[in-house]
Amino acid sequence: MGLAKPYSRADARVRRLRPLLQSVLDRTAGSPYFTRKSTGLDTASLVAEGLVLLAGGTLSRKELARLLAERHPGRNGRLLPGQVDLRTPLVHGVATGAWGSWGNRSAVSVTPAEVWLGQPMATATATATAAKDSAKELIRRYLAAFGPAGVKDGPGLVRTDRLGGVVTEMHAELRRYFGPDGRDLIDLADAELPDPETLAPVRLLPAFDNALLGHADRTRVFSELVEAEGVRRRAGRATPSPGWRST
Repeated sequence: MGLAKPYSRADARVRRLRPLLQSVLDRTAGSPYFTRKSTGLDTASLVAEGLVLLAGGTLSRKELARLLAERHPGRNGRLLPGQVDLRTPLVHGVATGAWGSWGNRSAVSVTPAEVWLGQPMATATATATAAKDSAKELIRRYLAAFGPAGVKDGPGLVRTDRLGGVVTEMHAELRRYFGPDGRDLIDLADAELPDPETLAPVRLLPAFDNALLGHADRTRVFSELVEAEGVRRRAGRATPSPGWRST
């Protein structure tokens, strides 16, 4: 536990909100990309092995892959740490956030979140009220950053199984709009909107920018022409073409 740092309000949010996203991450870990060469592999045991290897410290993904591959001969060592990373909360080293660092994913360092925080994560056995309060907090934070949004947009709304009826329950603190296509959009009741005539600035968007991946209908952000011509899909990720700008 030598990596534990002083506890903060941000840590408390991570403990509460991260478990809400686990069902989404589990579905990703169960996608064909990860499962095509994992027949017969017990993922719960794999995660347990990964946590034992990481116990009390930090490893690079490359080193974690090597150690897991030694325990599972014939498996794709590059996929094994990805399974662990998705199925249990890990903290990526600060250097991961540097420009270009994510391209060298094998060098990314990972640490169990509970070791880093020095506190246990919230559990699935949390009370229904506590889970619902966390879900509402997640929705508020998403809308504060990216609203107005449709109920199918973003991880803060319906991409987690627990949020089904929470948006409806929050009706008193949300404001509803209609998009150009007549669909409902929601936002925080006290959120300020720019003048409709305000021109959107040019934006340079990386492959994982929320404007690319965080909306079920990107034509609310980009014109249909840009949507059709400006994005290439490769290995499940959206990649902007040069010169793409928001409308």
